Amino acid sequence: MKKITSQDIFLALREKIIHGEIAPGESVKELDLVKEFGISRTPIREALKKLESRGLLSYEKNKGMIVPILDNQAIAELFVIREMLEGTAAGLAAKYATDEEISVLKDMVEEDMHRINDPVMLSKTNKLFHDTINHIAHNSYLLDFYSLLNESMSLLGKSSLSNPSRAEKTLRQHYDIVQAIEKRNSELAKSLAKEHVKSAYRARLRILLNHEREK
Repeated sequence: MKKITSQDIFLALREKIIHGEIAPGESVKELDLVKEFGISRTPIREALKKLESRGLLSYEKNKGMIVPILDNQAIAELFVIREMLEGTAAGLAAKYATDEEISVLKDMVEEDMHRINDPVMLSKTNKLFHDTINHIAHNSYLLDFYSLLNESMSLLGKSSLSNPSRAEKTLRQHYDIVQAIEKRNSELAKSLAKEHVKSAYRARLRILLNHEREK
């Protein structure tokens, strides 16, 4: 039987945080992990420290390690970086994606048109759409930065695509981005992708403001 390492624990907890199984604000206790994995505290502490260094956990007095809740400033900063990366990825995809890769991207948008009333599935395929654009940009350094960005984006919580009008607008924007990529118009693809991220940020702000009003 394979020995469980700190890396195994890190990857397991990372997946739970990214997929929302451990939500922002929830605590992660060493003792619970000792019982779950059946190992000593040392590898668990190493895993928690690594998650903390990547911003997926933070230490709070009297609470211990928790999945952080991003404040408005952190969210604004996150979307600034996302706009830069997504715009660059779309621009590079217009230059370097193969015809086959662009065809796959077109199919994804068409299939998503039939998921307009399925926000759970649409949230998953929306992420896949953006992942695909970043892969077909064919730049390994961009992918590394994008992977780290995705970890932080997971801390935002519930997707804004549960709103039908937001979902419809998102899919229209996806269609326009893919059209620009297919036409090999790098500047237009970059511009449309950046505007798409700005639109997502505005939708996120509306969610935050509504949440504040409901308190």
